[in-house]
Amino acid sequence: MLLKEISTLRVLILRSNKFYGHITCTESIGSWSMIQIVDIAFNKFSGELPGKCLPKWHVMMAVKLYFTENFTDANIYETVSKHKYQDAVSVMNKGLAMELLKIANGFTSIDFSSNNFHGKIPKELGQLKALHVLNLSNNFLSGQIPSSFGNMQQLESLDLSRNQLKGEIPTSISNLNFLSVLILSYNQLYGRIPTGRQIQTFPADGFKGNKGLCGPPLPNCPGDHHVATDTLPETPKANNEIEWNLISAEIGFIVGFGALVGPLVFWKQWRKRYFDRVEDIAFSILPPKLLRKWLSWKTKLDG
Repeated sequence: MLLKEISTLRVLILRSNKFYGHITCTESIGSWSMIQIVDIAFNKFSGELPGKCLPKWHVMMAVKLYFTENFTDANIYETVSKHKYQDAVSVMNKGLAMELLKIANGFTSIDFSSNNFHGKIPKELGQLKALHVLNLSNNFLSGQIPSSFGNMQQLESLDLSRNQLKGEIPTSISNLNFLSVLILSYNQLYGRIPTGRQIQTFPADGFKGNKGLCGPPLPNCPGDHHVATDTLPETPKANNEIEWNLISAEIGFIVGFGALVGPLVFWKQWRKRYFDRVEDIAFSILPPKLLRKWLSWKTKLDG
């Protein structure tokens, strides 16, 4: 295959054909140090993903600082920085088809979706620190999501949906600050979705189809709102329960008030004795000037 001889290959798009067979990691394929876009989606490739090739795809591994300090060929970074493709390229990014009229200097993408790949996801993918888009959906991949994915700090879109992945979502994924699309639906994942700055803001549809997953943005995990019974506050009384203490106080006030006012209203002799007693008290405590005014007012009232 002539592609093996192209050491400067930057874009490989074989999407939507009828290619089949295994992808082996030969020494020639491993020499694609400048590859930026690999798209072999919608074919019939099978076997395991070529994990041994990945660390040799240098452009996907390194940010600018890494290029300038560690590349054995000092001209590679200069060539990548200056060159822009004029031909339009269509890639899948963040779940949507995107037409690239010019490929940005740092844009990198891997799309192995809709094939027949099986086996575990290579942990070597975590070494691609400059990768922006990774789509492995619609395959037969099994095992756990590698925790090394947390090293892909430039990753913006990750789609692992419709596989046979098991286990918990690694907490390292919650540290991917540039991640704007995360689709893990229709696998066999379980446990609590890790908490982070962004992961709870993703749509719940990106996690559906995993019966064992729970926690925001999905429904809460069992026991999230469980409170021990001995710490619960005392249950308040029902609205229709009779408050006997309050009623007793009200009855006592009414009886006492009636016992004091009732004789004054209905018993003339008691009323006369009461006011006579009040006059005696008034004469004993009131000053003379105020007492004279009170007597003049009482005389006018009696007259």
